[in-house]
Amino acid sequence: LVGSEMCIRDRYYEVPKKKLITLKEASRIYSIPLNTLYKLSSQGKIPKYKIGKRVYIKPYEFEEWLEIYHIPFSP
Repeated sequence: LVGSEMCIRDRYYEVPKKKLITLKEASRIYSIPLNTLYKLSSQGKIPKYKIGKRVYIKPYEFEEWLEIYHIPFSP
């Protein structure tokens, strides 16, 4: 990256790459409404992992998804 350019994962990555977080945690970290995350999850639009009845995401994958689809968020 050149000069002051940084990608989202460089600025906002707060948890280890291998750690899974809940949608509730993602909502808090990325300032995205929880209802929006549930909707995207149920529609299969975000990368997710289901363990039992709970849905998790990998922050690194989710941040890449945010970049690809140009979804604005604030940490």
